[in-house]
Amino acid sequence: MKNVLAKTLEVRWHGRGGQGAWTASEFLARAAIKEGKYIQSFPEFGPERMGAPVRAFTRISNEPIQMHCAVYNPDVVAVLDPSLLKAVPVTEGLNDEGILIVNSKENPAEIREMLKNRRKENLDNSSHGNCHQDSEQTYHEHSYVRSSCSSNWNC
Repeated sequence: MKNVLAKTLEVRWHGRGGQGAWTASEFLARAAIKEGKYIQSFPEFGPERMGAPVRAFTRISNEPIQMHCAVYNPDVVAVLDPSLLKAVPVTEGLNDEGILIVNSKENPAEIREMLKNRRKENLDNSSHGNCHQDSEQTYHEHSYVRSSCSSNWNC
C-alpha cells in the first residue's frame, strides 16, 4: 500500500459482541489523533447479545473527513474472531491493494483458499450504501460487485 494517507485510510473491524472490535477501532483512532490526523470511529450493531457478529469502522485522514457512512471499500479489514470467516463476507469490498488481518492460528494459505472459495460463491452479490457528504449536501450512491480475487490474495 503506497502512501495510504494521501487519501483517507479506511479500516473495517469484524468481531463478536464483547470482543472489543469497537474498542480496537477507538484505540487506533486515538493513536491517529495523537499524530495530528482527522478520524472517525464508530460501531455498527443492533440489539444483539454478547457473541453476535458486529462491525466497527475507522477512518484516518490528513484532511477533515466529510463522509458519514459505513466503510464499504476498506483498505484494511481486521477479523478478531476467525469463525467469522465462514459466517460473514469479511473480504467484501476489500480493495485490490487491501490488507486482511486475521486473529487465527491457521496457516495463511488455508485462510486464503477458504476465502477464495467464498468469493466464488458470492460473485453476483452486491452491496449498496449511501454516504452523506457534509460539504456538498449530496449523496453518493455506492454499488460494489467483486468479480475476481486481488493479485495480493494469490487466488
